[in-house]
Formats: sequence, structure tokens, C-alpha cells
Amino acid sequence: MTVVQTRSCHALKDVKDDILNLHFNQIIFEYTSVGPDMKTPVRLTGVISMNPAVFNKEAAPRALMFYNEFTTAKHGERTSQNEIDDVGFYMNKFQNLIAVSSDLYGWTLTEDKPQAYCCPEITAQESIDCWDAAMVVLKDQGYAIEGLHKFNVGYSSGGFSAIALQRYVDEKPLMIVAYKETYHMDFSYSDVFKEPLASHIQEWILSKDYGTWDINGLIGTEKISEVLTPAACNFKSGVGKMVYDKFRSNSLCGPGR
Repeated sequence: MTVVQTRSCHALKDVKDDILNLHFNQIIFEYTSVGPDMKTPVRLTGVISMNPAVFNKEAAPRALMFYNEFTTAKHGERTSQNEIDDVGFYMNKFQNLIAVSSDLYGWTLTEDKPQAYCCPEITAQESIDCWDAAMVVLKDQGYAIEGLHKFNVGYSSGGFSAIALQRYVDEKPLMIVAYKETYHMDFSYSDVFKEPLASHIQEWILSKDYGTWDINGLIGTEKISEVLTPAACNFKSGVGKMVYDKFRSNSLCGPGR
């Protein structure tokens, strides 16, 4: 990823100052993701927004937020460009949030292409890649982000994108492995995964020798229904219910959502 620009903004654009002090700062960066075919590498832009106190490290960040932008259709209408009112309200002096947003395919560097409007899988993948790149930028810039709560938000088409992002993450084998290892869950990988994945968790995932696309190739499918055992697909009892309940209790939308 490459930091392209930092800039100072005001959420209401034409207002020099106000009671909420809606000044905020942005770090605009480039990162590599994939196009709508889910294969072709593309360079996209993302943006990190925070109020001046957090930006200048005078105040500690309170939480991290992935902000999925609402519908845009006109040149220059992304959060890294001119459509800053909405995210700016989140960045007011009372919140101390750090927000990450993706401009997505069809905007800025790829503005000559049609946007993948409400196409869930590609939107989610580009958002995940943006988030990962933003975390590297923040760490490289010296921001204390370890252990912060994380929120995934958006409304209108941004609400669609937020749900698509959550579903995409929930459906990946990487999340099951992460939850088992992190929360020391009491099941074996052969209980939840079919072969060949069940016998290769250490080699393919825990070794960190392979990227996500490499792992999908080794498994032979990206469909979670073809990766999980029948027991793991039963959310009402046994290991399936154990995994499902753990996912629900940690849902960014709240337990039970």
C-alpha cells in the first residue's frame, strides 16, 4: 500500500467552525485488490479519517470503524474526494474514532470503469483488502490500535455493503480456524472440515505460507457448503451449533443478529 495524501477537512465544508468542531483529518492511500472477476489485480484507493486530536496523537483512539459509504453515482463523490459530510460527523471531537473506508472499484483510480454497485462478494473482498491495508498504514504511522473494538457500519447501499462484508467473513474457513485457535474451542478440524482441508490446516493456514487465493486453490472450491462436514452445517446441535453460537456472540451487529 502507498500513502498518497493527507489532508484537513470539515464535515460541513462551507462552515469554518461550529459547536461540534467537525474538523477532521484524512490519510488517503492506494492498495492492491481484485476487479469484479475476483481474479485480476487492481489498484484501488482507501481513506482513513480521524479527528485532529487523534490524528496528532494527542488523544488515544477509542475504536476502529469500517465505514461503508452510501450510494454515489457522480465523479468525485467518494469519501476520499468530496463526499465528506457523512463520515465527518462520525469524526467529531467527542468520538475519537478512526474510520476506514474503501473507494471501491469504479472510482478514483478505476473511475473509467462501471462501479460494482451492490455486488456483494467483490464489494466485500475489496473492503477486506482495504481494511488490511489501512491497519498496516496505521501501525506504520505509529497509531496505538491494538485491542480496540471494531465496528462495521453503513446505511443505504452502505448498509448492504456492511452486511455483505460480515457475511463474507463469516463464511470463510479462515474464520473457523481463527476462532478455534483464539478461543480454544473444543472440536477437532476433522469434525468441521472435509478433506483435503481437514488434514492440512497447519500446512495451508497456520503456517502462513499461503495467501487466501492460494488456500482456495488448494481446497479446490470457495463454496463453504463444499468445505464443511454435515455436522458442521447443522446449527441446531453438536459442533455446528457450537461454532454458530460463537460466531453469533461475536457478531459486529450484536449477539443473536
